[in-house]
Amino acid sequence: MQQPATSGTPVEVEAYRLPQPLSEPVTHFSRDGQYAPRHHWQGARLDSTGFNFVASMDFSAKPAAGSIGVAQEPELPDVAVLDNCLRLITVHAALDNGGAVLHSAGLERNGRAYLFCGRSGVGKTTLCHKAAPMGCQVLSDDLNLVLPSAQGFAAHAVPFTGEYGRTLNHLGSGDHYPLAALVLLEQGEELSLESVPPAVAVSRLYVTSPFANEQAHQAEALMAVLDNMVDRVPVVKMTSSREAAAEDIFNVLESYLND
Repeated sequence: MQQPATSGTPVEVEAYRLPQPLSEPVTHFSRDGQYAPRHHWQGARLDSTGFNFVASMDFSAKPAAGSIGVAQEPELPDVAVLDNCLRLITVHAALDNGGAVLHSAGLERNGRAYLFCGRSGVGKTTLCHKAAPMGCQVLSDDLNLVLPSAQGFAAHAVPFTGEYGRTLNHLGSGDHYPLAALVLLEQGEELSLESVPPAVAVSRLYVTSPFANEQAHQAEALMAVLDNMVDRVPVVKMTSSREAAAEDIFNVLESYLND
């Protein structure tokens, strides 16, 4: 299979069948109660092992190349296999192109994207449920790809979603929207917004950059990307209750950004 990278350079991944199923049970691939394949970096080479699959990627190659081996052919498109591998590839390709993948709810409103970033359980999926009926398009309620553009940064369509999913029909990599704001989402009693010092913004966004923030050799590149992002895109902290209406959230947010 061939996954186009944002610069136009392909990422080539070969799929093959393992000679026999792996002997490890699925319970060996768990972290914090969730399925989590093991990842091991050796320089620019990434080796991953999950339940009945192994994968390797060499990001030093031009084009980047790798392989995915599965015990049975029908397992290849399984979300636990292909989705996990593509997430890692996308994160690395994003860094190579000056961008990042952020754990966030991505909402499109009036042709612009807003990313609401935060930990699991802070209300990202809930916000998507509230915003969609008022006309917002949901890019993803889990992971969103942000890449530099002539105007600043843009949120690009990717196939990674959480519980809510998405409402956009992504037909290709051309689906992207100017990034209007990065919103650091927190729970509270009242709806409020406040500015965030650049250093704090970078630190908070670093935490919401999965996979890349776990690798020491990618830390410098990720910090540089986030520094640039914070310099070019408004970052605000929003405190909101789960009962707050999406219309109120966007009215307060857009009023704040337009001041």
